[in-house]
Amino acid sequence: MRSFLEITLKNGCFTGTNGLNVTEFKNYTVKGNGWECYIERSGRIFCRTVEEDKIIHYTITTAGYFTITYIEVDKVTKVLKEGYITDRKKGLENGTIFLSDGPITKRVAFFRSVGLKEFQNKYGINGGIKKIDPNTIYSVRNAHCNNLETSGDVIPDIGTFCEIITDGTKEKIGEVWGNTEELKERFPNCNAFELEEMFEVKDATWVIKHVKTWNEDKVTEYRILYSKENYTQIEIPDNYKVI
Repeated sequence: MRSFLEITLKNGCFTGTNGLNVTEFKNYTVKGNGWECYIERSGRIFCRTVEEDKIIHYTITTAGYFTITYIEVDKVTKVLKEGYITDRKKGLENGTIFLSDGPITKRVAFFRSVGLKEFQNKYGINGGIKKIDPNTIYSVRNAHCNNLETSGDVIPDIGTFCEIITDGTKEKIGEVWGNTEELKERFPNCNAFELEEMFEVKDATWVIKHVKTWNEDKVTEYRILYSKENYTQIEIPDNYKVI
């Protein structure tokens, strides 16, 4: 799993980090987690990470335009990704820069404005935002295994729950029941089921896929937002807020 150095940007200066492997911190310079970041006199943010003869540059202009460039000695420089990270009319806003560790070809760099981060926190969107058409087919898997009340077997309480939330319409178009026979042969008194369902979403501007998994007391939960709209244009009912 990747670990991210988080650098807070406010009023054109670096104002803090989450401390991950940070070796130097100043208002205009941060070094940590294998990255070096600088704020140039023009206000442009320049970050880079180096691994032998490979380099990744991540730049953000004051207009809010970012570029991720991959450079390798004796090879053609590649622009991996580019675009606006904030509203073009607003320019670069206050927010947080995220820089991952790992092999250089697997490293990730991105920016979240304060407004976007607050939006994600409000609705628990910790699995990311996919800027794609939400009108498509989604697979939803629900499964559970635990002891029956009368069972003397030691079976962990494990499972997964998934749901699709949307402002459009969703229609169930198929389902597949999982094979739990082997588990029931080993533990005749276990309570187990597995069901995968397919839903087709239409007329939607956004979809949230909510997934929760658990193994005894260990619980993992995330939500992914699918939408082509800017987050400021997305209206999600208050009953889906998590905070």
